[in-house]
Amino acid sequence: MTRARVAKAMLALVLVVAAGCRIETEKYGDDTFLKKDFPKVRGITTAEDVAAHIGPPDEVRTPGDEVWFIYRYREREAYSLILTYYLDFFKILRREGIEKTLFVIFDRNDRLLYWTASSSPTD
Repeated sequence: MTRARVAKAMLALVLVVAAGCRIETEKYGDDTFLKKDFPKVRGITTAEDVAAHIGPPDEVRTPGDEVWFIYRYREREAYSLILTYYLDFFKILRREGIEKTLFVIFDRNDRLLYWTASSSPTD
């Protein structure tokens, strides 16, 4: 085989494989709360202080005598390779991502009670 024929065969193989490749990215929420800090002085820090430092929350809840600011960020990536030859089917799928949530809880007088954060990998 000549080099030109080998190069053409390799190019054809690369094009066939690339045609079955897919990369997908999904992002939800604003990641500002991951990059910036906010004042955490119990009984003194207000909701306005928190919002000024890390932005408005994704969700506000009011259970009982508390006000919850909930910040969420999720990022997922999926890589897949799908090859078909008549009815034979070959598929490789890999997913990875992160999910982070921050809860900032205030009393009814708009003063910080406590805060907590969670982080988990996603599938």
